[in-house]
Amino acid sequence: MEDISQEAVDSALILENKLKERVHAIVERVVVNIVGREIHAAIEREKQAMMTEITLSIGKALQSIEKDGRVPLWETNPYDTNIPDFIPSMEDLEQLKIVGM
Repeated sequence: MEDISQEAVDSALILENKLKERVHAIVERVVVNIVGREIHAAIEREKQAMMTEITLSIGKALQSIEKDGRVPLWETNPYDTNIPDFIPSMEDLEQLKIVGM
């Protein structure tokens, strides 16, 4: 067996360490890229599930409004006489203005 000089051993160790560093950097980039894609996909799935849940909730609320014979708020007139008394009348508003509230 040949004797390897100390200089050749040192050079081999330096090259080995540089190779390990490069491989580590490449593996790290690949892992970060894959994990990032997986996280993005998971967030998109959760977002889609939340949007579906919101859509279903809104649909149920609208069905309940229709079933009870109520009118959705965006279709009402705030001074409509069919709306319950919790909405102040123009007279109430004028009186509040006079009193200074």
